[in-house]
Amino acid sequence: MARDGLPPALRAGLPPALRAGLPPALRAGLPPALRDGLPPALRASLSPALRAGLPPALRDGLPPALRASLSPALRDGLPPALRDGLPPALRAAYARTAYEAAGAIARIGRRSPGVEALLREAGVRQAAFVTAWNPLSRRMPRGWNDRMLARLRATAGAAVLAEGWGRARSWAERHLLVAGDPRRALVLARRFRQHAIVVVARGRAARVVTG
Repeated sequence: MARDGLPPALRAGLPPALRAGLPPALRAGLPPALRDGLPPALRASLSPALRAGLPPALRDGLPPALRASLSPALRDGLPPALRDGLPPALRAAYARTAYEAAGAIARIGRRSPGVEALLREAGVRQAAFVTAWNPLSRRMPRGWNDRMLARLRATAGAAVLAEGWGRARSWAERHLLVAGDPRRALVLARRFRQHAIVVVARGRAARVVTG
């Protein structure tokens, strides 16, 4: 990759803390431009922990603008904390949750034969669990949550494959399984003030995706 072909935010390279969090094979394959430091102005825009190069920086995630500037291949090779930008506690909550639709269960990092069967029956390759309950993880009354889910259902229209629950310990939310490009599901999630969606696809493990 030529230096001039990099996104502007990355032309001067990645910070040491980020480089240290990359798998060795990926780190060794980075272009020279990504093995140097960031310019002072961009480095100053990073979170204090990341700027200092402390281990917690690898758990806090990259600023959204910098994360968005990475190519999909590079972003997919990052540690989860840097790939999705979620705080550790929230990422752990997503990982604990069982995502159910029409009796099929999906879990983060695993394939789900039941969910894949739903996708095959619908003739689609991928879908996403999207909710409108509890925006930004703030508990709301059941009636309010149900009204928001009804609006989400109306907005998603024919793309809704099934409905179900996401359950983890004392937390539970109703959600929709929405077929198609995850980018459309992310638009819905942002509209209803959700942190992320859970993407499922035939032949792939379920994964958390943020906007």
